[in-house]
Amino acid sequence: MRDFAPRYLQGCDYGRWVWRTLPVVDERFELNEPDPRLKAAPADTPHSRAGPIKIVSQPFSAAAYGHRVHIGRIGVAGLLPLVLLACVSSDRPEPRRPAAARPNRRPPPRVPEPPPAETRQCLADLDTDRVEYRVLPRQDLGGGCVVVGAVQLLDIGVPVSGLTSMRCPLARNFSNWVRYGVAPAAKQMLGSELTRIESYGTFNCRPIAGSGRLSEHGRANAVDIAVFVLADGRRVSVLGGWNDGSNEERRFLRTVFKSACRRFTTALGPEYNAAHANHFHLDMGGRPLCR
Repeated sequence: MRDFAPRYLQGCDYGRWVWRTLPVVDERFELNEPDPRLKAAPADTPHSRAGPIKIVSQPFSAAAYGHRVHIGRIGVAGLLPLVLLACVSSDRPEPRRPAAARPNRRPPPRVPEPPPAETRQCLADLDTDRVEYRVLPRQDLGGGCVVVGAVQLLDIGVPVSGLTSMRCPLARNFSNWVRYGVAPAAKQMLGSELTRIESYGTFNCRPIAGSGRLSEHGRANAVDIAVFVLADGRRVSVLGGWNDGSNEERRFLRTVFKSACRRFTTALGPEYNAAHANHFHLDMGGRPLCR
């Protein structure tokens, strides 16, 4: 019955609507007695020849009958629980919906700043090694990308492209690696002087590839090395020489990579994953790893 009720009726209003619209019949209807409100058709009308007269419901008045009135066949006692149920169900408060979960936004990791004494010692080491550099101011680009205690290498004896901000310990170890590791290996194993190194840069505020964690590049604490250029014009690239280069080139690349593993906290190369197929990733953060 609810399907036929007006959509705006709820609870007790719906119950009262049910009460008013129930079919009301008289005892004589149940006994198949004719309705005194209906006049029989005259005998000469078509209805007298067509058969029994159909009883058509009319507005009902109990006073017109003077009989006891029945509400349907189930009676008042049967309908009362339904009306009460509609009232009770409407008075129940709707269950409180849980508040929408807020996204778990973790604050960016706090970058520990090197003690001033450590930075001063690192700068003194660069001076001792006669490395030309420029001290850079502190930078905070948000998202954990904070550059502190950084320098820019200007001259380490061999030109290196792409070098920008580097934390001082990274710059010091990189300078020593080029001077005492890469340059001598090129002379001894390839028979030519090292004249230039091409890098993919140092500082870059970005996460680790395929991860949500901030890369050491975001702290100016990493450098990517791609190509070694020799005086005789040869270009020994990590991408082309690690697997497909000559025997001397492959030995050279593996030798300087092992040397990097001793000077940097992390050294990743082509055997680590496809993302490092074309460069050596060298950094001074995280856990020790050489692959």
